[in-house]
Amino acid sequence: MDTWELLYQMDDKGKEIRPRKDTRTLIEFTEAGRVYFSALDKETAENVKNRSGRYELEKDKMTITDDSGFTTTWPYSLTGDTLVTIMPRTKQKFFWRRSR
Repeated sequence: MDTWELLYQMDDKGKEIRPRKDTRTLIEFTEAGRVYFSALDKETAENVKNRSGRYELEKDKMTITDDSGFTTTWPYSLTGDTLVTIMPRTKQKFFWRRSR
């Protein structure tokens, strides 16, 4: 299983957007093809967003189908311990660090 923590986002104009200090956003990919997304509020345990689904990797894009059946394809690049995903509609980039 690979777990990644969101470092920051970059909008289509190149502006960096940092997550709130109280929020930790993780995405986990399992070898069985499952993906889990969690946004955790460090101060309020009740304020948690979770989603899950299945993923498939191709050469330079990942296709994710969530458990409610919504499918999206995201371009991505992987360099060392950094994963960059790009939201297709908005061209927003998400920079993730491998979590240990």
